[in-house]
Amino acid sequence: MYRIILAEKPDVARRIVKALFSSKYREIEFRKGVKIYTAKDDQGNTIYVVSASGHLYNLDFLEEYNKGWRYPVLPPINHYRYVPINEKQHFLDAIKYILTQLNDPEIIVATDLDRRGSYIAMQILESLIKIPLNSSKIKRMEFNSLTEDELREAYKNLKPMDISRAYAGWSQDRLDLLWGANLTRALTWSYRKSGGKDKRVISAGRVQTPTLRLVYERIKEIENFKPQKFYIIKAIFQTSKGEQFEATLTINNESRIFDKSKAESYANLARNVKWGIADVKTRLEYVKPPTPFSISDLQSESQRLYGFEPTKTKSLAQSLYEKALISYPRSGSTMFDISPGKHDKTYFKKTLTALYPYKPDLVKFVQETTNFLPRQGDKFDGAHPPIHAVKSIHDTHLSHDELKLYELIFRRTLAILSPDAHIKRVSITVNVANLLFKTDGSIILTPGWLKVYPYSKIHEERLPDVTPNEKLLIVNVKIEEDETKPPPHYTQSSLIKTMEKLGLGTPATRDEEVRILLQRGYITGKTKLTITPLGKAVVEALINKVPEITTPEMTANMEKLLDHIENAKLDPTTFYSMTIKEVNKAVEKFKNYEKQIGETLVKSLLLQTITTKTKKQYKTKKRYKGPSFNDYLVE
Repeated sequence: MYRIILAEKPDVARRIVKALFSSKYREIEFRKGVKIYTAKDDQGNTIYVVSASGHLYNLDFLEEYNKGWRYPVLPPINHYRYVPINEKQHFLDAIKYILTQLNDPEIIVATDLDRRGSYIAMQILESLIKIPLNSSKIKRMEFNSLTEDELREAYKNLKPMDISRAYAGWSQDRLDLLWGANLTRALTWSYRKSGGKDKRVISAGRVQTPTLRLVYERIKEIENFKPQKFYIIKAIFQTSKGEQFEATLTINNESRIFDKSKAESYANLARNVKWGIADVKTRLEYVKPPTPFSISDLQSESQRLYGFEPTKTKSLAQSLYEKALISYPRSGSTMFDISPGKHDKTYFKKTLTALYPYKPDLVKFVQETTNFLPRQGDKFDGAHPPIHAVKSIHDTHLSHDELKLYELIFRRTLAILSPDAHIKRVSITVNVANLLFKTDGSIILTPGWLKVYPYSKIHEERLPDVTPNEKLLIVNVKIEEDETKPPPHYTQSSLIKTMEKLGLGTPATRDEEVRILLQRGYITGKTKLTITPLGKAVVEALINKVPEITTPEMTANMEKLLDHIENAKLDPTTFYSMTIKEVNKAVEKFKNYEKQIGETLVKSLLLQTITTKTKKQYKTKKRYKGPSFNDYLVE
């Protein structure tokens, strides 16, 4: 029997071949950079391993829907086509070549185990061999890391094709194209009809536009914020042993005083009294380890620690995955399936053994203190475990930034298996003529997970030894002036976390949506995101006339429906009909205000050219170029 294993990326294909066949395989250089591998398995089957390179096709309408700029464009469900991506044609040619050489082969899909990966395989299978996905000739390799053990186990235990997951990707692609093409045509057409002289294309999308509104509203909050002055009173106290510490006046759990005269009277009272009586309270706190990494958590932590932008973190994590060092990176989970045979105690015992060579002392500490059950979060994406280290580096070559990210994931993996930290919390309240000055300290009694994860914000803050009712000398009293602060600007990572909370996008695409907004010149900034005049004009043109296009609720509901398709609870054709209805409703409403929206865009001096800096900083990937505006959609 002939078998074709279809991998998603060249490096993954190579890992599969080495795991299954060691050195007993033949490598064929089909074209430069495109390889085909062949071997025989234990059952005597002849195996060919070929690779895609991510998506090999872009989805487009049939050509008849691309004539002119008309909208709405609402084709029947079968009026779409897959357009090969030019620069990836060699990969398609290699797959076609193998298929033409073999008679009735069994196809083993070994793309990533997610909506995107299953849909990539679906596009290839539908285009090249035209057999139903539920055919017994199509099998699925399911794996969450590229370790040799996991790949061998996946090949030994082939599953039926994950059809519902593939159809969720199929549905998402059509959903994005329908919304993106219609909204982009509508905005651009209204702009040009109202006198827009340039050939600017004004893009919008079901995730892109609500995300843009989040930045718009945050900037509006910041601009409208009226700061208020307040005052904080701090006193330095001295113990009978001569040790000093600082405490802050707190009234009804609030340290800020907004009345300057009151602040001055409190400070003068404390200065005149000169002594205070201490009350001391202590408690023992058991601080649990951090939860495991989802992709958004990893992006947030790596931006905080290293300043990595989310797209960079995802790219680095993908590279570590393809080097078989970490689990699948585009995971939305913070919870492991710990049932027998999954990520249970046996799994983590093996994992720690595999990680031991990298940092033996740290791993040994965990092995000696863990119960081999990980700390759990509350999110499970249904397909993948949280991101965790699965193998030691050994002689794997890593770039400086890859090593940084591996170290972070490695230590987080150890942390989630480590015991709680035991911390003694100390609170001192000093009564000065019924004014209460408070300060808090902490002593780490047993570090637990803090021993392996030094990135935590938990640190010791030791206070002098103070006994209850001890009389303390007031050494100094000062008033500090400050003012209330506006909400912070979004960073790329904090925007992604907000998108996640609101159900906008998927773990695999949220950073791409932010990148698109940067590329389009709708927002700018690395550490502080701000909206550009162009982005502001787009939001304000829509928000007053068709606000539903700009709110997260509709998009979040669509994401839930896509989840239902993935879980085989909703038929894709039903979902497509619902999508057509919603797009038509929104676009018809847009048509009623087309003139006003266009005039808002034209009259607003906010429309301006994307700056050279933005163009240099965020280069657009090469994509299929066509009037259906595929280049405005996330792959």
